[in-house]
Amino acid sequence: TNKVTPGGLLGIRYYWRCPPSVRNMDYAVFVHFMNNDKIGFQDDHILLGRKSRQDLSYQPCDEVFITDRAIRLPNDLAEGEYSIRIGLYKPMTHTRLKPLTSLEVQSRAVTLPATVIVKRTETKDSEPN
Repeated sequence: TNKVTPGGLLGIRYYWRCPPSVRNMDYAVFVHFMNNDKIGFQDDHILLGRKSRQDLSYQPCDEVFITDRAIRLPNDLAEGEYSIRIGLYKPMTHTRLKPLTSLEVQSRAVTLPATVIVKRTETKDSEPN
């Protein structure tokens, strides 16, 4: 569980097991932070965006790649607990890929075993005298 404030930065790390046939330009990642079954905020990006085709071209077998992201939360984000759903899609068609995982899957999105708690910080002005 990560605790963050509206307008703050959320650091998150993803691990991807990629077969040699996957190329970074072929897929995009959707990351939805869900509160009461509604998307509170999201972080869509290109899969392995910092890896080049050349980085992947000599990959003889499945390899695990790490993606680190820093996500700026909206200033008006509601307080609460957010679950994280993640998946892959083809940017040209917006077709979601079927994930291969033992985790919970809903609408071709994997629910990660982690949550984000959003809570506003208390200011001195809000303290009783």
